[in-house]
Amino acid sequence: MYAIFILFQTLLSYSQQNLVEFRQDLELQLNELNKSKHRQLNSLSLEDINWKPINIYFQFLENAEVGQDILDYITKILEISKIFFGRHLMIRSQQESIVFGNKTTCGGIDIPLAFQQKEYNQDLVIFVSFQYDNSSNYYAYSGPCKITKFDLRPIFGVINWNLKQLQMKNVNSFTIQQNIQTSIHEIIHALGFIKILYQYYYDPQTLQFYNLTSEKDENNHLILSTPRLTNISKEYFQCDSITGALMENQGGDTSADHHFERTYYFNELMTGSQMNGQSVLSEFTFALLSDFGYYRLLKYKRDFMTYGRAKGCDFLFKPCKELEVDEFCQENEYTCSFNNIGIGKCGQDQLSDQCSYRSIFKGMDCKNPFQFQTQEQIDHFSKTRSTISENSLCFQISYKEEKVETLSEKLSQIEESCYRFKCKNDQIHIIFQQNDNDYIQVHCPENETITFSEINFQIKCPQDSKQICANQNDCLNQCNSRGFCVNQQCTCQYGYSGYYCENECDGFRKEDKCLIECEEKDYADSNSMYCLTCSGNCKSCKSIIECSECEDGYHLVDQFCEPFYQKIQSSSIQFYSSIQIIILILMIILI
Repeated sequence: MYAIFILFQTLLSYSQQNLVEFRQDLELQLNELNKSKHRQLNSLSLEDINWKPINIYFQFLENAEVGQDILDYITKILEISKIFFGRHLMIRSQQESIVFGNKTTCGGIDIPLAFQQKEYNQDLVIFVSFQYDNSSNYYAYSGPCKITKFDLRPIFGVINWNLKQLQMKNVNSFTIQQNIQTSIHEIIHALGFIKILYQYYYDPQTLQFYNLTSEKDENNHLILSTPRLTNISKEYFQCDSITGALMENQGGDTSADHHFERTYYFNELMTGSQMNGQSVLSEFTFALLSDFGYYRLLKYKRDFMTYGRAKGCDFLFKPCKELEVDEFCQENEYTCSFNNIGIGKCGQDQLSDQCSYRSIFKGMDCKNPFQFQTQEQIDHFSKTRSTISENSLCFQISYKEEKVETLSEKLSQIEESCYRFKCKNDQIHIIFQQNDNDYIQVHCPENETITFSEINFQIKCPQDSKQICANQNDCLNQCNSRGFCVNQQCTCQYGYSGYYCENECDGFRKEDKCLIECEEKDYADSNSMYCLTCSGNCKSCKSIIECSECEDGYHLVDQFCEPFYQKIQSSSIQFYSSIQIIILILMIILI
């Protein structure tokens, strides 16, 4: 069988390895907090708290097997990640430096004595280690191993890269973007997205722990019911009866409960494995970060996500095989992937709850010109005059006569190919190559078929142009290998500016501009070198901590924008007996 027909190869996972070690690290600290019935309180009040952009530091651990080329590459990936979070997350200010202390490991990774007692003036220190794990298929794993008594925020963590999966040959803009996505995913775990901390998430205004639920549905999905995440879930799926986000129920202990469920969130960045094609950083992840309690969002853009959007409660609660929706399909059906990003086949993977969906074959991503392809794939694209580019989509084709005889019998079953396109007023226009240097642009009305006299096949137009046009999150040239792309805008590494990191810049950055200094009302963040304006979901503001008008769907609460949402009343989580004491002393106990 040709390589083109291997449907879902084992997906490289975002695995929470060493989970027992991370849990042990945090349980010791949480148990100590739960005994704190008689701590002396001081006069610190909510009004005294200042918020500032987070400053992350990466402390590399020595490894003789890691060459300088790998160190330089990972340093660049992590630098861009640090800038991204500094541009989008705020923490409560602390005046004191942080020290790891008399611990010898973090998440099972040995920490040298010199780093145990070192004083750091950053807000979060992540130890960076490397292992060659030939027995596992994970890219990397990470988690927090020390939290502050000040507000329970993680202040030390670790990220461990699997050298087996780290691709250093033929590095290109697409592999860089995927590795940055891996880094962002893992850092979010280190920021607090780990099951043991769920019951310690709290409201950043009231400092009250949430009235959460430990409920699981009939398919054993943990339901994470933090208020902003629940509100987004109701709005996104258009289902009032959903009580929270459905967490992954498969993949073993290292994946289950620690990621969003693949069946409902598809290629969201915080699902449990990286799919072919780009992931999306959606409103679900930003809402969850807001729900931790120890972060505030700065002005942000999120990727537009359409999988499951407005599909109602049936999409979430009915068996997928009973649904007739684009998200699910019949097995053994060759097809364009969801949202026409590439060519694939309907099938399942290890996280899909026995639901079949349309995912991209390896080597048949319509947007990635750098991907490895088999000779059969190259022949298919050549015979169908396809164009693989950032501006391409998968289109269904139908032959006027017999199919191309030179292709294998298996390959001839694929009646899809990739063509350039443009969106004009939410309508798709296909750009077809007639010969080596001649292209024509033709409007592609929904569900209609375009015929070209020069070829022996027709091209069928997609049925939902508006959704496909809205789902284009890509950045030009993948940020020119210098940044992280979210919703057509890049966060650039130091020394570059522009929407796509196309310009050199030795100053501050704001939108596409390079500035010597920031405007007076902006916050000049010397760690990210970005001029920061307003907090998250704020329409106009006086400063990053003083919003004056919120975006639609939000209202002002203590100068920050909060969503209009209905609090979930049910609760079955039993906190430790002294948890109410912790609520009272939270924020007033210093390290």
